[in-house]
Amino acid sequence: MPRTTVTPSQLSLSVRWELDLWGRLRSLDQAALADQQALLHDLAAARLSLAGQVCRAYFTAVEARQQLVLAERTVAAFAATLEDVRDRFRRGVRPALDVHLAATNLANAEASVAQRREALQRALRQIDVLVGRYPSGLATAAPELPTTPATPPAGLPGELLQRRPDLLAAERRVAAAGGRVAAARAALYPRLSLTASGGTTSLDLEDLVDDDFRFWSFGGNLLAPLFRGGALRAEVRQRDAQRREAFAAYGDAVLRAFAEVEDVLATDGELRQRRTALARAADHAVRALELARERWQLGLTDFLAVADGQRQAFQAQSALIAADRLRLENRIDLFLALGGGYEPEPEGASP
Repeated sequence: MPRTTVTPSQLSLSVRWELDLWGRLRSLDQAALADQQALLHDLAAARLSLAGQVCRAYFTAVEARQQLVLAERTVAAFAATLEDVRDRFRRGVRPALDVHLAATNLANAEASVAQRREALQRALRQIDVLVGRYPSGLATAAPELPTTPATPPAGLPGELLQRRPDLLAAERRVAAAGGRVAAARAALYPRLSLTASGGTTSLDLEDLVDDDFRFWSFGGNLLAPLFRGGALRAEVRQRDAQRREAFAAYGDAVLRAFAEVEDVLATDGELRQRRTALARAADHAVRALELARERWQLGLTDFLAVADGQRQAFQAQSALIAADRLRLENRIDLFLALGGGYEPEPEGASP
């Protein structure tokens, strides 16, 4: 005779709550939120740093292009001078020494062209890498460096530094560490937890999900930290030490931020004076070269003055281009140090 076996099925649910009597869970929640905010500020700092690197690479590429153009113009000028010297040498007007001096200058200028071309390609490949492209060196750069922005106004408010993502991240880490200290101290007090369980039993599987739970049980549990007092107090001391460490790191970050701003502003004045002096040097070098060439053509001086004047004019103009790029990089450093741009206060505005 066939036998039939009936097995009842059971579904149960268990839930547990902890009453946040002393704010332990609330403090942990606040600490986790502060950690998340710190990470978001770290992301913003990374983006700002990447933007600064891209700008530096771009200005380096523009400077390299200007240096290449200058070197090519110098090669053309030195080649013309060499032809003039050779012509005079063939006519017996000038000695062979002048030919060798002019050829030396031309060869050095041609080597400079190759060096400048390689520097330009390297700078363009660096831009490709920073923007996430294959370093093919096909990026483009402007023919000339832009004009350096105006000198920062005196008395920039210190509140500008509050925008810096690294300072905001450090402050959020202090808040997170404080939340963990509060949670560790709250753990010294008893915890009251409530539990509830419900279930149902049925011969039909579909009734397990269709029917409401037919029986419930409730209970409470008071957990007193009697035997873990030493460990809990040690955790409080550890969390408090971590909070002091985070606060010290925040203070150090603030001091570094002010130091960076002061360094950038001080460097700006030095670079401005340097650029002015180099502009004068380049102007005098060009004029000295013109006078030396005129005197040489008149037979009043030897070609050594012309060769030396050509080198000095090239070096002075090259140094002037490099100084313009350094001033632009200093503006980038100021932008990063302040955590963003700055606008001068309008005249007559109240503080």
